[in-house]
Amino acid sequence: MPNFYDYVHIHPYGQRLIDSRMIFVSKQAYHAFCGYAYGQSKRMEHYKFEGYQGKKRKYLVDKFGFDVKNAAHLVRIMRMCVEFLHEGEFHVFRDDAELLKNIKRGEWSLEQVKEEAERLFKRAEDAYDRSPLASTS
Repeated sequence: MPNFYDYVHIHPYGQRLIDSRMIFVSKQAYHAFCGYAYGQSKRMEHYKFEGYQGKKRKYLVDKFGFDVKNAAHLVRIMRMCVEFLHEGEFHVFRDDAELLKNIKRGEWSLEQVKEEAERLFKRAEDAYDRSPLASTS
């Protein structure tokens, strides 16, 4: 349940959407999460300097041998996927924020990120199979 204080202003139509948000929730989110995470995993290692990376990010890729920002996104996305399939809610304000920052700072090796991603993809598949959410919205 979103915290009222997370909103600056709620229009009556916005409140109706908030109150009815569960009609938009389904297990199909699994495919969107996993597809996006898969893309992050590919970009994490097969980066191309096509303008999306600034100097600082290029430096980090050179230093660590992989894109640590994509790595942190990959882990966050898959953790959110598992949570969403269990609860039907997004947790934008992350309890694991420090862990994700550690990944972004290069404190995790590429191998650690890959192992965690593999574990999370398996957890997400299991969460999809067991999810109480509807199959389609």
